[in-house]
Amino acid sequence: MPYADPEQQREAVRAWRAAHPERVKEHRKKSMMKRVVKERKVPRLSSIDHHALSDHEVLALVKQMLAAR
Repeated sequence: MPYADPEQQREAVRAWRAAHPERVKEHRKKSMMKRVVKERKVPRLSSIDHHALSDHEVLALVKQMLAAR
């Protein structure tokens, strides 16, 4: 989105995010999971609740985290 005006670009991004909340939610969940494995940290309970991670997903994260050592 090459906009000459940075404010126009921000508004376009905000509009897209408002129009696609599920895709934004998925992206944030995936980025959180990737960050957890990269930093080798167990996600907080609040993060698990917020992103609605299943037991299977949490176990997979822990296994990936331990395998990254």
